[in-house]
Amino acid sequence: MKFLDKEKEVHINMVQLFNYFEHISLLVEKGHVDEKIVKSAFKTLFLSIYSEFKFYIDERQVQHRRSWIKFEELCLKWAKE
Repeated sequence: MKFLDKEKEVHINMVQLFNYFEHISLLVEKGHVDEKIVKSAFKTLFLSIYSEFKFYIDERQVQHRRSWIKFEELCLKWAKE
């Protein structure tokens, strides 16, 4: 990802965004927030971001295999519904 190597601020923002989505996904998994409410608010956003940036997630997971895994699992679950 040569573009992100040059654009450090964009890279930082993307990591923060995916960390935020990961946190929400963990809250859903642990039952700390209602999945129906989160799904109604975030499903479209999660799935579109996931599909657009799957390449980035995959590349990150090569180096850090558990990066954003709960976000990915939630997206795959919602995509099937």
